[in-house]
Amino acid sequence: MVDSLDRELIHLSSPRSVLDTMTLLEDAVLEKGFRIMARIDHADEAAMADLTMPATELLIFGNPSSGTPLMVASPTAGIDLRRSCALGRTQW
Repeated sequence: MVDSLDRELIHLSSPRSVLDTMTLLEDAVLEKGFRIMARIDHADEAAMADLTMPATELLIFGNPSSGTPLMVASPTAGIDLRRSCALGRTQW
């Protein structure tokens, strides 16, 4: 894999499955008052293209109350404002 794309990422391990860990993360994000913008199952998307990959999901979340005024002032701020977490199996 290309490690140079791992800029400023935090890598953690979980004893749970990707699905269970993502669900717990989603619940925690909602409890903190953020809004879920998208939850993407990359493995499912790969399967639709007849490809196989380990379980991998992406959660994109943000807070429109605080982010919207910043994006009104500078629309490109939306690129950096939203937060995301990617979870995946690192071994088959």
